[in-house]
This record gives sequence, C-alpha cells and structure tokens, in this order.
Amino acid sequence: MKTILVTIAAFGLLLVGGPALSDNNNAPRTYQAVDMISLSDFSSQGAAWLIRSKNGLQGRVMVNVDTAGDPYTVWWVIFNNPKKCVYTPCTVGEFPLVDLLNPEVGVAIFSASGAISARNGMPPVDGIRPGVINVDISTVAGNHPDGLFVLAWPFVEGPAIPFGDRLDRGKGFSAEVHMVVDIHPEFTTWAEELTTTNFTVNSNHRAAIFVPTKP
Repeated sequence: MKTILVTIAAFGLLLVGGPALSDNNNAPRTYQAVDMISLSDFSSQGAAWLIRSKNGLQGRVMVNVDTAGDPYTVWWVIFNNPKKCVYTPCTVGEFPLVDLLNPEVGVAIFSASGAISARNGMPPVDGIRPGVINVDISTVAGNHPDGLFVLAWPFVEGPAIPFGDRLDRGKGFSAEVHMVVDIHPEFTTWAEELTTTNFTVNSNHRAAIFVPTKP
C-alpha cells in the first residue's frame, strides 16, 4: 500500500438529495445528485451522483476542468462517523482540521479513479484549452488491495499518520462522502503523473459533498 503526505483544503457546496431505489434482491439503495464546485471561485462546474447501499458506494463525476490533456485524480474522502464532526458538512468551517484529525470521525482518504482530461468543446482561455472529466467510481466496505493510494498527514515530528483506507462496514448510508478532483502539479514529470497521486491545497480542483442519508 502506498502512503502519500498531504496538505488538506476545506471545501463546501450545495446538496440535492434523491429518491430511494432497490436492486433485484430488494436491498435498499439511495440516490443523490449534487453540483461539482470549483474550489477557486465556488462556481458550479458539473455534477456528480452517488448510489449508496449498506456496504457500498457507486458514483460518477462529470465535471469541467481548467485544462485538456492533463492527468486528474478523483479521491474518495469518507467521514465514517460524521456525527462526531464539529462542522456540518464535515470540514466546511473556519478550522477544517478539527474534523480531519479527529480519530473519532473515522476519516478515510483514498484514490477512486484517474483520467486524462478531454477537450470540452469550449474555446481556449489565454491560450489554454479547458477540459472535461467523466469517470465512474465505486468502493465497497472492507479491505482494499495493495497499491491503493492512501493519504497521510505529515506531522512536524515523528512518522506520518495515515488516514483510513475504506468505507467502514455498515456505513454506506450514514457516512458523509466527499468526491475531490485533483490536478497534478506542473513540476511533476509525465511518468510520475500517470503513476502517482497528490492531494495538496494548490491542486485540489473540484469537489462534491454528499451528506448522510437513510435506506
């Protein structure tokens, strides 16, 4: 398992909930759809949806990004015990680290997917062509395979303390779920961009927040 040192940025946006669904086994599902928000000016840049079950999350990110032809990563940021957060939604306040570094909150931050952005059909801005990302993501409660990118907080002294790497069992409905789209920095080589991930303040790009729901 690969662990990455991180600096976290807070993010917030508007939420719209959806109706409950059922699968072939009559297992409860819920559907939510929200805006994907730019973290630079908080404008709506696309949409994301999330289907929840007791032990799983399945979603899609459809969002405009600043550049075409560049690598982007989609991250899961899961608060397994959001009732322990100081802010509602979690981290959306003056001191977001209060929620992120509280072990009772059960924060998990890990990579969901990645893509090279395509052109979105809009004209260039200052010579730079804007792009679009459209990817499906999913995760199930429990252990994840080796090689998954998991975040860690770089304390000044001592080893970095990793965040969680999973949705906890039975928390599919009650967890607060954030999706973050992250662009890789310019100083990274193409080989590194395609094989590593980052989650720093300057590169966090778009975000969506799904508050807990009920079956």
